[in-house]
Amino acid sequence: MKVDVFTLEFITPCFAAGAEQAKAELRASEVRGQLRWWFRALGGSRDREAAVFGTVAGESAGASAVQIRTLVVQGGPPWPPPNVSPMSDNAYIWYFASVSGKKSGQRGAGPRWTAQGNMPPGTKFEIQLRHLRDLPKDSGQLFQEALDTFLLLGGLGLRVTRGLGAFVCLERPATDAALGACRQLLLDRGFRWVLPHPNLGNNWQAAIDAAGNLLRHRLRPRFPAGKNGDQMSPLGSSKPRQTSAVYLRPVRRPNGTFALLVFEAPAQRVLGRPSRGGAPASGILAQ
Repeated sequence: MKVDVFTLEFITPCFAAGAEQAKAELRASEVRGQLRWWFRALGGSRDREAAVFGTVAGESAGASAVQIRTLVVQGGPPWPPPNVSPMSDNAYIWYFASVSGKKSGQRGAGPRWTAQGNMPPGTKFEIQLRHLRDLPKDSGQLFQEALDTFLLLGGLGLRVTRGLGAFVCLERPATDAALGACRQLLLDRGFRWVLPHPNLGNNWQAAIDAAGNLLRHRLRPRFPAGKNGDQMSPLGSSKPRQTSAVYLRPVRRPNGTFALLVFEAPAQRVLGRPSRGGAPASGILAQ
């Protein structure tokens, strides 16, 4: 049985929880969900996805070929979430995390918006993957590509498309060569990619601020007042509920400096409903 173990470190706060919303918890099911997303986004069909991750539906029902386990090995310095000003650029990143789990009529922030509700930057954790059986060559190759891309550009928890829950893999650092090879793979599979902020110093919060500014002023579609969340677009919508095909991803290079990149997955592979055609801001996500 082949076993792969990777050590990852969060570089932005991760808001992930189990049954207890007020306590941060890292779950294997979240890692599995992200790997499935990448597998699908890179071109995997439903049948190939079922062969790798298992399914309970139809004639192809079967167990997963990969078993995933997670373990937090070192906590980072506690990070108390800030007050969120609705007029600030970074409110576009923080707001929905700050009110997650909030009950109707409840004042103030939600239960996750505490030092105990997030895994702060510097938290290190392990992902263990046990390969329970051999996969067909094409599915095995696609799974490896999904894993490699997840380790370089993935994230976990709330607002993962907006830069939260970003991590670096200590065995697979984000070198220029690694990012260049990943960029080419994504472009070949129909993604869009841009590096709007290549150097943000050694402060992760600068990357979050840059993401908020980019989202507010350059990426967000210009919808009529009061209707922003109710219009389908590549950036997602609330009514109907649709996730974003656009990711704003902070990256920490081996020398400790941060960059911000933006990529857009092919909407037909990752969105359950049709989105507004085209990129959210012409020219920003140009190849």
